[in-house]
Amino acid sequence: MTSLNTFADEMQRIMPFFMGAMLRRERNAISQGIITVPQFLGLSFLRTTPEATVKDFAATLGLKLSSASGLLDRMEKQGLLKRTHSTEDRRVVNLTLTAKGKKMVDQIMQQKRNSIAEIYSVFSPQERETYLTMMQKVMKHIQ
Repeated sequence: MTSLNTFADEMQRIMPFFMGAMLRRERNAISQGIITVPQFLGLSFLRTTPEATVKDFAATLGLKLSSASGLLDRMEKQGLLKRTHSTEDRRVVNLTLTAKGKKMVDQIMQQKRNSIAEIYSVFSPQERETYLTMMQKVMKHIQ
């Protein structure tokens, strides 16, 4: 039986290898260094949360507002999103993905989906179901 510490050590060893294997299979804005992983996470959040606020964005990524502002500045300069002030409260800034931002995140997500399908093709359908159940349990725990 594997102890929690041994499991953590092994996961720590495996995860960088796994992430590298994903990146090597993909040719997108992340693997080409056009955007960073935090920028991609932000784009993904905005893709599923239209009209999110800067505060929502920062909270989702676990950033201070000042750090989120710098990240958003870079993303806005790249034409990936736009910021607008709320008409009800000028202190609130809403974020909207541009067509370029939507296209970029959709392309990355499709490549990631293909990479995941390829990597996990070594599992039987039953193993995939078990793995998915375990990952969903982890996701519930960390939310």
